[in-house]
Amino acid sequence: MLKEHGAHNYSIALLEDPAGSGGGSLFAYVEIESEEKWARVKDTDVCKRWWAWMTEFIVFNEDGTPKGTPLKELFFLP
Repeated sequence: MLKEHGAHNYSIALLEDPAGSGGGSLFAYVEIESEEKWARVKDTDVCKRWWAWMTEFIVFNEDGTPKGTPLKELFFLP
């Protein structure tokens, strides 16, 4: 489903809480072919099941989509 929606080089990592409380932050990276194709992922049954399975790890917005934190790019080498 992800490849059908133009996703490539997709990875998810967990930054564990250094205090050892079991908490942490998820970091996801994906390269996409187009914003339009990628925007339709959230409407798929596969995505909705994934979000339901990941509720222990993901904080959600009121509309049911995962809450994200923008990252500030510090360096890029094309």
